[in-house]
This record gives sequence, structure tokens and C-alpha cells, in this order.
Amino acid sequence: MAKRNRKAEEDIIDLITGGSILLGGYTYARTQSAFLGILELLPAIILQTIKYLIKFKRDKKLKRAGIHEVDQMDGLTFEKYLKLIFREKGYKAKVTRAAGDYGADLILEKDGNRQVVQAKRYSKNVGIKAVQEITAALKYYQASEALVVTNSYFTNQAQSLAKENDVQLINREGLINLLLNTNPNQEKVSTSNLMNEPSEKPVCPDCNEEMELRSGKRGKFYGCVNFPKCYQTKSIS
Repeated sequence: MAKRNRKAEEDIIDLITGGSILLGGYTYARTQSAFLGILELLPAIILQTIKYLIKFKRDKKLKRAGIHEVDQMDGLTFEKYLKLIFREKGYKAKVTRAAGDYGADLILEKDGNRQVVQAKRYSKNVGIKAVQEITAALKYYQASEALVVTNSYFTNQAQSLAKENDVQLINREGLINLLLNTNPNQEKVSTSNLMNEPSEKPVCPDCNEEMELRSGKRGKFYGCVNFPKCYQTKSIS
């Protein structure tokens, strides 16, 4: 929505600019006065200067937030990056991908509350499916809040469904603010540590605890830490 409003504002500025240029040319043709022609061009010059300054300020903010580096991440790196961001904000955070996410990419815990997060590193708008999945994850993980975080924007349908199900949507502007508030002095995002970070241990889908590496007759596998109360296992792929 913010992107659409910004585009509409830029279109209006360009429209007024075009009209001002035409009027300036017409005035000069009628009067042969360069002064009067330039005078008619003043609104165009002022508006384009304002447009440039707004874009310059926005680009500076984007660079400081590291959003352009986020745009280049793959899905898993984005999930790991969000995990670090939320940990900086005091959450206990872990990525669920290794165990099958059941609609959630991250699980956050803080002050006794659990939140589930779906991360969408997209180049297009995020649709209704993401909201449906995180709503299901909310019940599965017995969480109190659900979030969908993207570097892009959400469709109108996704926004409507999120509102009906109390799902919090964090779009591109929200993500930029999250990054800036987490690390105000940040100049760029470094993904090298994320790429070299060890893979997450699988999470037991029943107990929601990290599984342990064990050995059996058929080799190594992951088993639930609550064995023998829980018999969930996962093979090493």
C-alpha cells in the first residue's frame, strides 16, 4: 500500500512537471520572453528537486538498513537473518525448517509468550497463502501471536485475512524500521556469517524441542530429547 501511494505521488509530480514544461514552452512561444517561460517552469523545477531529495533520503535510509542486501538473500538466509534480528531484540529464536515448519519458519519466545513467524523473501507481493499457513501454525505451536515478515508487500486479500485472524504483517517499510531500530548504526548487512552458520538442529514437531544426534543399528539419526516419552525421530539427509 505504501509503495502504491508513493508511486501515485510520483506520478502526480511528473504530471504537474509535464504540464509546467508545456506551459513554459507555450508562454515563451507567445511572448518570446525567456524570463516568463522560465517563470512558468519554476513549479517543475521545485517539484523535481523535492522528488530528488525525498528519493535521496529514502535511498540513504535503505542503505543504512541493509535492505538491498536482504533483497539478495535466499529464503533460508533470510530466515537466519531474522533469527539474529529477533535475538538482538531479546527473543529466544530458532528456525524450524530442518524439522518441517508446519507453516512457521521461526519460533520466538519472550516473557513466557510464544510467537510464530513466516519469512517471505519475495520479489513480488505476498498473497493469502502465507496468512493461511501462519494461522494454522499459530494453533499447531500453541502460540499467542503470528507474524508474516517480508521484504516486499502484501496483497489486499492477504491484508484482509490477516486482519480477521489477528495476524501481524510486517512489510518492506516495517522491515526497514525493524532493522534500523535493532542496529541504528548499521551500514550494511553482512551475510558471510549467516552462510557459514551451522545448520539448525531439527525441532521435534510434538515437543517443540531441539532433537539430539544419536546412533542406532542403521547409523546416525536425530531423536527427541524427551525419549522415551516421545519417539519422534528424523533421519540425517
